Amino acid sequence: SEVVVPAPGNEPTVRRVGAGRIDTEVIAEATALLTRHADGTVAVVSVESSRLRGVFLKNGWRQTEEPYVLRDNAGRRLSVLMPVMARGLEFDGVVVVEPSDFPENLGRAGQLYTALTRPNKELSIIHCKKLPRELKGRGNRLG
Repeated sequence: SEVVVPAPGNEPTVRRVGAGRIDTEVIAEATALLTRHADGTVAVVSVESSRLRGVFLKNGWRQTEEPYVLRDNAGRRLSVLMPVMARGLEFDGVVVVEPSDFPENLGRAGQLYTALTRPNKELSIIHCKKLPRELKGRGNRLG
């Protein structure tokens, strides 16, 4: 099944990085999206959302009153979510982390599809493993 990209004409940014750099790149990309969508909403969607929240907290971000929302020193807010938690939500920018780790359901990439369709303006995909077949040949590859 083909994956639908957000906002017709806006191809996602796809960045393959070394395993030791993925956390740094996720923070950098989330911060860049927050800068580009200063008045909007941004999320990181990953099957390892708890671990990633810990990484953000170790890098100066703070927990807010909302369990899955962090803020930086400038007061910008960022949601860090599991794919199932992102269902039904929309964000201006989304970073999808390691798409090949998203579980399939009955041979379909349902949770990955959910994650990839959350942004209404900008999608970034960061990975170090091989991309799932649904994403082969998509996006503007960087790095």
